[in-house]
Amino acid sequence: MKASRHTHVISTALVAVAAVFVLSQCGPKTTTTQDYDVIFELDSTSENLTSISFSVEYTGGGTFKGSSSSVSCSALVTTATGSPSFSDNETTDKLTVQIQVDTANAMDADSNIVSCVYQATVKPTTANFSISVTAATNTSSASVSPLPEVAVYSISESVSASTSTSTSTSSSSSSSSTSSTSSSTTGG
Repeated sequence: MKASRHTHVISTALVAVAAVFVLSQCGPKTTTTQDYDVIFELDSTSENLTSISFSVEYTGGGTFKGSSSSVSCSALVTTATGSPSFSDNETTDKLTVQIQVDTANAMDADSNIVSCVYQATVKPTTANFSISVTAATNTSSASVSPLPEVAVYSISESVSASTSTSTSTSSSSSSSSTSSTSSSTTGG
């Protein structure tokens, strides 16, 4: 009789452990999306530039805030009338940037040129962004060859970011937003 009672206690304990495991897998799941400021710089060029066009392919589960021409990007250089132009295609995970400046505001190497807000559940790294320069002109309005390089200068948690938290279960989902005021910066 002792063995039977001992076996019953072990069986009950195993059922309890299995139930806790199943509930932990089926319970609410919370995902927090954070805003990150991504700053792009003109990394190398042998000439001062009055225009540059480049695309950014992004990977890793995040996306730039906003979409199409409403993407949350801004120029960090004084631009010419009608510039800049930003477009985010979330279907292909590709951001397109075009900037024009007057000759007096020409861009040179190591100029921070664009800042965009990237939303992700984990902090992105430079490896999440593949940048291709498609065109550039110098102060004489001539095409630059070889094309200059653009790189990610820094990625930092947005000081004015909204952190969005989503909680979902098998039968319902909810989300909320809060403001974040902490900041961390990585240099490039």
